[in-house]
Amino acid sequence: MRVLLAAPTSNHKDYCFDDWCKMVRNLSYPNLDILLVDNSADESYYNKILEAGILCFRVPPEGAPPQFIAKCQNCIRDYFLAGQYDFLFSLETDVFVPKNIIEYMIGFQLPMLNISYHVTQRDKDTMCIQGMTKTGKSNRLKLLGYNEAFDLYDGEIKQLNSMSIGEEFQVTGTGIGCSLIRSDILEQQGFRVDAKKGLAVFSDSYFHLDLQRAGITDMLDTTIVVEHRRQDWKNLKFN
Repeated sequence: MRVLLAAPTSNHKDYCFDDWCKMVRNLSYPNLDILLVDNSADESYYNKILEAGILCFRVPPEGAPPQFIAKCQNCIRDYFLAGQYDFLFSLETDVFVPKNIIEYMIGFQLPMLNISYHVTQRDKDTMCIQGMTKTGKSNRLKLLGYNEAFDLYDGEIKQLNSMSIGEEFQVTGTGIGCSLIRSDILEQQGFRVDAKKGLAVFSDSYFHLDLQRAGITDMLDTTIVVEHRRQDWKNLKFN
């Protein structure tokens, strides 16, 4: 089975690019191609990626970050479908995984399998597991704190939207920084944002929502948390 490893990226992740390149070149899956889509403000990082021997396209950073990142993801989707790949391995360029991760994930033969990781939100360390929480009479999206998230980690492969913490928190999704997506899913579904609902919500959230509304199996592996070599994003400025 042919796998495309791909992700949007930018010069904001240059701090770990060399280590990430070494990691992906050491992956043990044999039938693997790599594609990055750069959304940096200029072409210097794009040229660095090409010089590293990795296929790269450019999408200008026009609009809000959720908008141009969704454009990058749809660029990846178009390339994936044109190349008739069997699986997309969506791996962010600051996420680090074991060398046999692709064989491991393919072995489950699921439409979509996700592995989560740590993120930082408002100076707090959380897991990149998102859900709806009740605030008075209304609901809002939030990320789970470590202690809450690890209560969900019991060594099972679980349907994302079947997971909850009491009546207060219903899991809806996770980032797709380490996700394996089968080709028939990408034939049916692209990546989107909803400007009418504000541009603070990224396409990852809508991708999970659309899968679940279509009744498609969307699973989280609670046996593993992969390394997210993140930096402090709060002071970054986007054009």
